[in-house]
Amino acid sequence: FRLAFGSAADHQQVARSEVLSVIDDMTRGGRLRLDWQAGPALARVDVKIAFLGIMCLETALPYGGQVTIAANGADWTLRADADRLKVDPDLWQRLASPPQALTLAPAHVHFALLADEARRRGRLLRLELAESRITLRF
Repeated sequence: FRLAFGSAADHQQVARSEVLSVIDDMTRGGRLRLDWQAGPALARVDVKIAFLGIMCLETALPYGGQVTIAANGADWTLRADADRLKVDPDLWQRLASPPQALTLAPAHVHFALLADEARRRGRLLRLELAESRITLRF
């Protein structure tokens, strides 16, 4: 929660070891697997956007699955793969379109926060939905 919801200044960095520790705690004993392939030291603002994206992907993976997070320079890709996805189109549309008056349940606030944080940082969210895969790029 600290990485996803905390403040993130442009100059702050997050070590890979810290991210991997958080991921280990998040996934221990669960059905969700996270494969963090991003670099050794990353901008905290990018890690914040990535963690909000992970939370959105987790919403679509109630039966478990694999999320792969990769960064190539400034380009990030989060890919969720699962045999069964549960996709609420209204939630995902929130990421691809301008801000809208959409009532969100508290359990889905991360969709609004991801969209707002990406816009504030000048990052374009690109989304691809398929039957057993969701790909989110920024």
